[in-house]
Amino acid sequence: MILMGYIIMGHSDWKKAQIKIFAVVQEENITEEEKKLLALIKEGRLPIAPKNIELLKHKLDVSTKEIINEKSSDADLTIVGFRAEAIKQRGKELFDGYDKIGNVLFVNTTLAKAIY
Repeated sequence: MILMGYIIMGHSDWKKAQIKIFAVVQEENITEEEKKLLALIKEGRLPIAPKNIELLKHKLDVSTKEIINEKSSDADLTIVGFRAEAIKQRGKELFDGYDKIGNVLFVNTTLAKAIY
C-alpha cells in the first residue's frame, strides 16, 4: 500500500503529498509490530521514514473504523487494507462507515504483490 501511495505521488497533482502509516495494533502486540516495521525500514523493504509511522493501540471499546475516521479526517486520500476473508465474514458492511473521511481506496492485502 505504501508503494501505491508513492505511485500516486508521482502525479503532478499529488507531488506535495505526505505519506503516513497508521497501524492499528492490539496493545499487547505494539512492541513486536514496531520492531517488525523498523526492521522492514532498515532492510529497505519499507520506503518510509520511521517518523511517518504511528502505531495506534486498538482499544476494545473503539472500532478500527472509528480510529481510521478520527486519524484520517483531514486526509485527502486514505488507503485502507482489507483481507478477503473479512469480506466473507462481513460482506458489504466492511466498506461502510468511513463517512468522516474524504476519498478512500480499499486495497486487498491478503498477499504481497510484487511491483516491477
